[in-house]
Amino acid sequence: MDREIKDLNRKLDATDAQIEAFLARLDKFLAANLRKLLEKIKTGKPNSLETAKALGALQSSLNTLGLQKQLQGIEGVYGSLLKSIDRELSQSVDRDTVLNDVDYAVTEQLIVFDTKAVANKVYALTDDLSSTIMRQVITGQRPDVDSLVDVLGNKTVSQIKTELNTATIAFSRAITQKKADDLGMDLFLYVGPIDKVTRPFCRPKVGKIFTREEILKWDNGQGLPANIYCGGYNCRHDLRPISLERAKKLGYGD
Repeated sequence: MDREIKDLNRKLDATDAQIEAFLARLDKFLAANLRKLLEKIKTGKPNSLETAKALGALQSSLNTLGLQKQLQGIEGVYGSLLKSIDRELSQSVDRDTVLNDVDYAVTEQLIVFDTKAVANKVYALTDDLSSTIMRQVITGQRPDVDSLVDVLGNKTVSQIKTELNTATIAFSRAITQKKADDLGMDLFLYVGPIDKVTRPFCRPKVGKIFTREEILKWDNGQGLPANIYCGGYNCRHDLRPISLERAKKLGYGD
């Protein structure tokens, strides 16, 4: 099972690094541009009507300044994941490549949906900023714009990180299982760490082999399909399709 664990760790480490780089760029973009857009509120005497007008334009202004271009960084994360999936499946069936043009076309739509989800988190940030600042202005306070941008921005970036970590590994599992089904592969090895944060759901499954039918009956208690999310949000385990020959070498059926 060492090969599968190394493959998983390599994939997770590469994905983590790309997500961190994407979030660092996004955080820098948001911090700089939100401060720029809110400069008059921060430095002048806030006027309720002028403030409302400025806050109402936050989302469109961020888009004008290049938010959508920033979000395109997600495509790079998923593109690298697809290459990892292709490499792993190719090893399992001894082929040079497994994914085809149709697979890439379908996954592009998944990427679009997840990109929209991240954009919505950013828009929720502007809504939180707007409501907080507007309340303070109406009650005669001078908003601490820098502090608000820092606190709410860090919270938003942290939420996006959790969402992307969960979404990317779920994306990987979904595509892997679909292709495994296409290839007639029915056995999956539950791969991942056993440590102090390993969920009770995952612990007895690590290192064991299961059929697709068995996996589809699982309930992780999180309200999420276990075949896609394993133990739940931020789960670091994976279901790796393997051949019957490889499964027997690992003791399956003994």
